[in-house]
Amino acid sequence: WLSNAGQNGWNNRAPEWNFGKYVIDETGRLTHYIEHAVDPLDTRLIQALS
Repeated sequence: WLSNAGQNGWNNRAPEWNFGKYVIDETGRLTHYIEHAVDPLDTRLIQALS
């Protein structure tokens, strides 16, 4: 369901490589997908988790 917009509401992209990051909120809704090349300490990921 993470890469099917019909099921998650917006994302059709499947991970291209290991370490792709899906951010899911407390209700189970997919809110962000961050590419594998983005460092875990990158501000985009930190903001998505805030």
